Amino acid sequence: MEYKWDQSLATGNNVIDWQHQELFRRMEKLVTAANNGEGQDVLSEAITFLEKYVVQHFDAEEQIQIANSYPEYDSHKQQHHEFRNNITELKKEFETEGANAAILVKSIASVGNWIYNHVKRSDKALAEYLRDRAKAETLRETVDVK
Repeated sequence: MEYKWDQSLATGNNVIDWQHQELFRRMEKLVTAANNGEGQDVLSEAITFLEKYVVQHFDAEEQIQIANSYPEYDSHKQQHHEFRNNITELKKEFETEGANAAILVKSIASVGNWIYNHVKRSDKALAEYLRDRAKAETLRETVDVK
């Protein structure tokens, strides 16, 4: 599977979309390196990046959810928590077993699929909620103007 960001994954929030694009760029780099026989060298860099970057990204998303009273906040936050745990487990496995082909394939599949599916489903649902909320707010302001 290719892990490329495209417009179908856009949420409409520039910060979140930029961060998602960076996540997909990193996954694409890892897949390309694996296809060129260099994936094991790039895996450590990818895990370190994900460990740090998802904290920043998830915090930004969660702050947006809190600020907008997102009704699925708890579920969304739980998904983020599970992904963080997944990255922690991958790192432990990497540190224990080293950069072997099995962990490379597992990393690409589990991380890539999670990111793709989370953005496609959960983050798109958040984006739809934010758009609907903005439209409702605009409508309220228009009606209140009289």
